[in-house]
Amino acid sequence: MNVQDELLPQLIENSEKAADVDARVLEAYIHQCTAEAQEGCLCCLMLSNNYNNNNTNTRGKVGA
Repeated sequence: MNVQDELLPQLIENSEKAADVDARVLEAYIHQCTAEAQEGCLCCLMLSNNYNNNNTNTRGKVGA
């Protein structure tokens, strides 16, 4: 389901300007949620790459 295309028009019908369901406010919420999801994905990827690089560098070394 695409929130912006399916739910946003229903919320806008009865909204007041500058209310929580104002189109501009909802658009900002959508962008904020997208940015936070991308940030989480990037952090996980960076941590995973760091973990993999550290383990790769120690393979085959005595005492590692």
